[in-house]
Amino acid sequence: MKILIYLEQEKILNIMKKKKQPNPGVGGTTFTAARLALSLQEEIETFGYDIRIFLTTKCSNFSLFHGIEVIPLNQIKFFNFDCSIITGDLINDLYEKIISINSKRFISCIRHPYDYDKIWKSKKIKSEIVSVSEACYLSNFLICGTHNQIDNIFNAKIIRDSLSVLPKSPIDILKKTNANDHETFRVGYMGALVSSKGFHLVAKNWSKISEYCKKNNQKLKLEVIGGSELYEFEESHKTLPCSKVYGDLIQKYLGDKINKSVFFHGTLGPERYQIMNKCDIAIVNPNGDGESFCTSILEWFSLGVPVISSLNYGTSDYMKYFEELTISNPSQISNRIIKFLKYDKNKVEKLKLRSFLMANYYSSKELLNIQKWLLLINKSNIFVNRVATIKVYLYVIKNFIKVIRNLLLNLIVNFINLITK
Repeated sequence: MKILIYLEQEKILNIMKKKKQPNPGVGGTTFTAARLALSLQEEIETFGYDIRIFLTTKCSNFSLFHGIEVIPLNQIKFFNFDCSIITGDLINDLYEKIISINSKRFISCIRHPYDYDKIWKSKKIKSEIVSVSEACYLSNFLICGTHNQIDNIFNAKIIRDSLSVLPKSPIDILKKTNANDHETFRVGYMGALVSSKGFHLVAKNWSKISEYCKKNNQKLKLEVIGGSELYEFEESHKTLPCSKVYGDLIQKYLGDKINKSVFFHGTLGPERYQIMNKCDIAIVNPNGDGESFCTSILEWFSLGVPVISSLNYGTSDYMKYFEELTISNPSQISNRIIKFLKYDKNKVEKLKLRSFLMANYYSSKELLNIQKWLLLINKSNIFVNRVATIKVYLYVIKNFIKVIRNLLLNLIVNFINLITK
């Protein structure tokens, strides 16, 4: 069987140096697709399957990505595939017939909630649909009904192993104490500096947080990881790693706090975990806009760092377990931070442990999700709840009626025995 997996960003070929490493500084869609390709490659060697990678960039030469052949755009028409896993702009190109791929089957990874456009185009090119998270599935179910759902693969251990000082045990990660026990309270933010990721909403709240900390003699820092370059958008602002328009908006809210209590690190590779590991709490996409499987939250959780976010879209998959840190409106960010500062040491440690365990839970599903992909590649739409499965529910109802009937019969017999004694 010949399998094709599409990657959006070519730069991952040069900056992802190891098979098992954290995101080297590309978009989550590209990284999770690359990890899927590498994981499938390891798993299916004994099956005789053949995996290839495809990029729509205009590279004219074949290359290898950790042993997987990368097919250039000008050569794709000469290949035939049994199954092609596609996403994003490639769905557009196939629908508009800008690109042609000879494949018996297509599987579209839908990585945004309520993605009517990509779902509609996928159906037009007869591509099966996979939503990459629980929240993504629920939203897209309203558009296309039942379809496949497989979480993105995630590995917390890879993240922790990238730290320069390797923790000896989970306890070492969770030893970080409450802000009141050390000099500086560090808040973290990680995400592309584009409007949809919502950093400007954090900036808008920063003055209230700063004022509270100043009154209480608490030193404060905001560590900002990410830039618009993460998704290969322009970084035209003179001092911040983002567009001029967005940078001007951030400056309006932060003023002279930039490089005093707020520090911008730009797009980073695995070295970002050294900064993240020092943070007491993090904020991720306050509105949740466009999130499906929000890996950023899980990266913070891997290091035992609790996260403030909303119940919108894909952030809800995790935040539903953290009522104390969930916001319904971005204006609540400052209140959540201030409340966290007031928590006693025991409550903070419990939140850190819950975060750590949540990362481990999603990490433990990695092998399961790889096997689900193998099943889906082998059998079309195997994870779709077809009408035929009504038979299963009918048997459940039948067995339930049988259980109730037997229970009633036993009660009647016991009652008769009781009154005849």
